[in-house]
Amino acid sequence: MQLYRSKCEGPKKTGIKQGLISRTGFGILIFILLFCMYAGSFYVGARFVQAGITHFTSVFRVFFALTMAGLVVSNQSSFAPDTSKAKSFAVSVFAILDRKSEIDPSDESGVTLDTVKGEIKLVCTLSSPKALQSQFLLF
Repeated sequence: MQLYRSKCEGPKKTGIKQGLISRTGFGILIFILLFCMYAGSFYVGARFVQAGITHFTSVFRVFFALTMAGLVVSNQSSFAPDTSKAKSFAVSVFAILDRKSEIDPSDESGVTLDTVKGEIKLVCTLSSPKALQSQFLLF
């Protein structure tokens, strides 16, 4: 057991050091991007209000609009694969719609049947809704 603990000391110290460095960098980044930007926005807004360029409500309206726009832009990265799939799907749908049909709809040649006779055989039909409850249906 002592040998195992001694072998784990190096990776443990490395993991703690890496965690501290990455979390410190993340904290500094959030501080700069989030809090300093908020403080700068409110400072500039307060100066505009003090100079009479704008009103207090307009400052908050613009601030919240920019905040919401930032949230939307940050969440767009998770939708990027879906967007590319949707674009390729739209291209394939329009390619199908734009291609020339092999059947000419204005051509009246061909065979038209007067009557069609046939039989339909229903298999595994259920007669009541209660019978459906005991059946396992796959769609």
